[in-house]
Amino acid sequence: EVCQFFAQGKCKFGAKCRNFHTPSAKATAPPPAEEKEDAGWTLVWCDENSFKDTESKARFEAMGAKVKCFKTADKCARAFEKKAKQDGQVAGARRVVLASEAQASHGAVKLFQDSPHLASHILVLVTSPPSDGSQVAPQYSDTNVNTCASMEEAYDVLARLTADL
Repeated sequence: EVCQFFAQGKCKFGAKCRNFHTPSAKATAPPPAEEKEDAGWTLVWCDENSFKDTESKARFEAMGAKVKCFKTADKCARAFEKKAKQDGQVAGARRVVLASEAQASHGAVKLFQDSPHLASHILVLVTSPPSDGSQVAPQYSDTNVNTCASMEEAYDVLARLTADL
């Protein structure tokens, strides 16, 4: 198989690449998959358990999402900022962030509100009662931030949001 990254001058493996590097590959290689799938959207899942919850990940993917998992919102933001600098583009309009309550309390919501080019919407999954004993989940004044009391509610909100993406 011909290396599609060599064709673009971006192969990181050089002579150790398992695919062919031929001069004619530059003219005939197909574009990378991310350019082909421009019509999709990405769910950025910031939660320590996101890697373990394969059932939910599969359900999000069935909704048409490309799912990117990060243990913390900081790691997520750094990864997307780096990609934006490398690509010379800002592409957050088709990204939805799902942050756990723990990540939200550690500044995830503020981080993404302060960097709107990283994501168009933020969902905060609040599954435990507030520490002050009330039954009210935290509310955010930003219309691009939704709180969800369960994963089922997160699925429903995502379905509504992504219909417009």
